[in-house]
Amino acid sequence: MNVFNLNIELTFEVSRKDESKIFTCILTGTDQNHFIVGEIQRKIEPGERLITVSIPTRSTAAFAKVVRCTS
Repeated sequence: MNVFNLNIELTFEVSRKDESKIFTCILTGTDQNHFIVGEIQRKIEPGERLITVSIPTRSTAAFAKVVRCTS
């Protein structure tokens, strides 16, 4: 059974010094008390700038954010 049946959408822009590098970003959805209710990793390919992702959550999320991106 899949407990992740809700989603929150996040749009963010990536800027980088080296456009040829691939990044991996960790994205979270949190509830109104800022508890994490969903988390994904998203690979950012060279040339991608404006990204929209859907983060599956186990309960209703009030906020979504980029936790960090690494190359």
